[in-house]
Amino acid sequence: MDGSWMLIFDRFSQPYVDGVNSFIEFAKVHLGEAREIKCPCMNCCNFYKQEYDSVKAHLLISGMIVSYTTWLEYGELPEHNNLDESNGENDEDEDEYDELIEDYQRGNFMEGDTLEREDVRHFDKLLDASQCCLYPGCKNSDTLLSFVIQMLHVKVENRWSNKSFDKILEIQRRFLPEGHVVPGSIYECKKLLRDLGLGYELINACKHDCVLFWKENAHLEKCPTCQASRYRVNDSKGTDIDVYLRPLIDELKELWENGVMTYDASTEQTFWMHAASRGLISKIGWVGHRAYLPDNHLWRKDKKFDGLTELRKKSLDLLVEKVMAQLDQWREVKFGKDPTNKKRPREFEELNWTKKSIMWELTYWKKLNLQHNLDVMHIEKNICENFYGMMLAIDGKNKDTYKARDDLQEMGIRQELHLQRKDNRSVVKPRAAYTLDS
Repeated sequence: MDGSWMLIFDRFSQPYVDGVNSFIEFAKVHLGEAREIKCPCMNCCNFYKQEYDSVKAHLLISGMIVSYTTWLEYGELPEHNNLDESNGENDEDEDEYDELIEDYQRGNFMEGDTLEREDVRHFDKLLDASQCCLYPGCKNSDTLLSFVIQMLHVKVENRWSNKSFDKILEIQRRFLPEGHVVPGSIYECKKLLRDLGLGYELINACKHDCVLFWKENAHLEKCPTCQASRYRVNDSKGTDIDVYLRPLIDELKELWENGVMTYDASTEQTFWMHAASRGLISKIGWVGHRAYLPDNHLWRKDKKFDGLTELRKKSLDLLVEKVMAQLDQWREVKFGKDPTNKKRPREFEELNWTKKSIMWELTYWKKLNLQHNLDVMHIEKNICENFYGMMLAIDGKNKDTYKARDDLQEMGIRQELHLQRKDNRSVVKPRAAYTLDS
């Protein structure tokens, strides 16, 4: 069927109305006595069934899904030819991009009477532009959208600068035939994706990790805490991770309290989904393990581990009520590093923590049985790889490096493993007891 009428902007023009009537007649012929059919308008997106008159009204008011060029739901079969078969991978890529767009439609344009018609029309125009061919005579799968996504992927993968990316676009524009639609800059590429709902938000941070220039601070030129300029290079290496988790926590709160409109493919209906975080996952083990050995254990007195004897006791097994009581004592922490590099003082020496994690702002966090979980599979994998890497001296998997041997010498332990520097300036790494002979 000829679907060119779907691209006509004026939905009350005679060609568009004729196209809608031909679609309705096509559906009636192929679907027989069915009184209701899936409506392919921009609101229903083939998810809701309507009577024929309602479908016609929807198509005249909202328009049809632009990417729905083969009417599979109504009996039309896709065309197959040798060219299509040889380019199967490209077709899959094109379908993938179409699915991204339609996911965005479902999440933003399916709220019934609250739908902003002007927004839909604007999105429809952008969708038409993004799916046009990159240049005259190219394959149908070579669209502007696929070009922009793949180019930005290569840019990130190879760490191209914005300047070099713009230069490559300039060269491509010069060599492509007349009528191409290659963007002129990275700004144009990002704007296209942003308008299609595939963009991201850039948030500046204080160089001392005090705050994010976000929400109530978005308009500020200086940090409200330390007065540092917003636009200086952030060369700090702070650990005030809570500052950077703020956008995530706000989204988790909204997801739990308000929910998000979600489409259920099994029932072909939308519903408000609420979700919660099940806890944090860590791939790092604790190295203070000797503190958990019995007081008279030989390894406590052995200095081969770090040059010191282990005198610490194991941590107390605190009840949940006591942990919560300690956390409730914490006042709001002022984040950020002192510009003079002074260490933040501890306010309560008797407590086990220096601050209360931002995760506790989630109302359900204290009810989780385990807030922090160890990723056992990856920990076992990493330990196993490092263990065999050291025994077999495998490059890239071996932790027994020259730097590690220098560290042993600096710590004053394991003298038999210290590097031996010869008169001819060569360096010999003594064989360790844990390595296998070749």
